[in-house]
Amino acid sequence: MRFVMPEEWGAKVLTDKVVWSDDKRYAPHLTIVHYGGGTNAAGGSEWGTPPYSFEAECRVLRSWEAYHTGPSKGMRAIAYNFGIGQTGRVYWLRGPQHSNGGQWSSDDCPSDDGEPANYHSRAVVFILGGAQRPSRAARTAFGRLWVESPLDSTVYCHSDLSDTSCPGAHLTPWVDGRLFIDDLGVWQRGERGRTVLSIRRRLQDLGFKPAFGLGDDKVFTRRLEKRVKEFQTVYRGLEPDGIVGYDTFEAMSLAKGRG
Repeated sequence: MRFVMPEEWGAKVLTDKVVWSDDKRYAPHLTIVHYGGGTNAAGGSEWGTPPYSFEAECRVLRSWEAYHTGPSKGMRAIAYNFGIGQTGRVYWLRGPQHSNGGQWSSDDCPSDDGEPANYHSRAVVFILGGAQRPSRAARTAFGRLWVESPLDSTVYCHSDLSDTSCPGAHLTPWVDGRLFIDDLGVWQRGERGRTVLSIRRRLQDLGFKPAFGLGDDKVFTRRLEKRVKEFQTVYRGLEPDGIVGYDTFEAMSLAKGRG
């Protein structure tokens, strides 16, 4: 996945350049979805007002960083791991290796060792308001991020971890219903798109070697179909038809590498 890196969106803290040694104690193992509230409308004076632009999304991220690292919060960097804009861009904030700086846990979402869940979570924040619908591009970008770098297969809302309505009226049912998997669609041989590249990367991580660099990696080739069938054969309960839909995407998020 192509990330917009901190220097590209104008961050003061380049989190891809630093190592926070204390985070080694708290390896993230679950994903939390937020929305970015407040007055930071990325598209205009009202939430949901187009057009959305790279420049507007960068301004929002810089304002979040200033807030999180300012006197009232005192964090070392922006709290979230990734940001997703209505343009479909995915922004590197803390990055994947650092735990989220967000909410405390509740009984509904305990951590493995009794520590607050925010110390074991990766947070993805959408650049939109609570009453605003995420674009198809934004929703698909989250799905691809989830496929390429899954943690616990369950994705939580911010409201699962604290007394808050976040991530809002549209994102909450989308997360709860696991509609981000539906948004990824169904893929088979001959089709082309960025989601195909995410499928390749996930199969590569799992040890199925789909072969990169032999042509357009966004094309669902015969060779990739073969690797998908291999994965489906190994993963119990899947039909080995070489087609990647809801069940196969979900299985990819649960699977462990084979060596």
